[in-house]
Amino acid sequence: MKNIYLYGASDDCHEVESDFGDYESYGRIKINDIVAKYHYDGDWGIELIGDIPTTWKVKTVSANAPPKYRWRDDAGQFIHIQVPDDEIIVFSE
Repeated sequence: MKNIYLYGASDDCHEVESDFGDYESYGRIKINDIVAKYHYDGDWGIELIGDIPTTWKVKTVSANAPPKYRWRDDAGQFIHIQVPDDEIIVFSE
C-alpha cells in the first residue's frame, strides 16, 4: 500500500505528503477525482469530497479540527489515505 498524508501548515498552506511525492497548494487540491477541501479557523479541518474509491483506506484524526470536521470518516485535522501500490495517483488543483 502507498501512503498519502494531508494536513495544513501555517494559516494558508495545504500540504500533501506521500511515499511517491509531495504536493502543496494555496488553493484547492485534488487527488485523482477527490477534492481535499481545507479550512482554517485557527485550527485546520480537511474534508474529502467525492466518491472515495473502495480500494482506498481512509483514516482521520479529529484532534483540534473545527467541530464540523470532527469524528467523521472523511474529515479531520489530519487525514491518512492508503491506496494500492498499482493505483495511479495524480495530485492537481
